[in-house]
Amino acid sequence: MRSTIFCKSSIMCPEGDGEAEAEEDLGGLVKGRPKVEPGSKKVRDDKANVKSDEFKDFLEDQGENPSKWKYKMETWKREDGSTYERHYWTNGQDSYYHK
Repeated sequence: MRSTIFCKSSIMCPEGDGEAEAEEDLGGLVKGRPKVEPGSKKVRDDKANVKSDEFKDFLEDQGENPSKWKYKMETWKREDGSTYERHYWTNGQDSYYHK
């Protein structure tokens, strides 16, 4: 089931939100969330069950239960009005995204 949350008011990005350092090569995955540009405001936040069989296999290899993970799709608006998206998988504590 997919849920969509549209922000009723602009949410400012906290300083450093989503910044992650790649600690190791995980077959094209990076641990953490993609970086949010300073001054950006979140305008869309979608969540869906994990569909990628490759990512489910990766989680199982890490000893994780794929049913506890979600795929997040966010749209952020820059101060100049342009938008960008960030996509990642998360269990609420840990996150991964593609390089």
